[in-house]
Amino acid sequence: MRPVLLDEERCVGCQICELVCFTTWQKVFNPLKSQIRIESMGWYGGFKTAVCRQEEDADCVKVCRTGGLHLDKKEV
Repeated sequence: MRPVLLDEERCVGCQICELVCFTTWQKVFNPLKSQIRIESMGWYGGFKTAVCRQEEDADCVKVCRTGGLHLDKKEV
């Protein structure tokens, strides 16, 4: 397993990764069940994230159009 990392310079806060996470893994429409959270740090403060560890085919990384999410190069 490798951790999903956030590149704050590329993230636009669209939260599509959250949507994909809870619909793919939990099979329900409930944002509170997402294993990834992208939170705004204010008007100009960027974003912070809380993420789980994923397998090589992390759907949240695949749907990120800006390249803001990526898998850590080293395995944990």
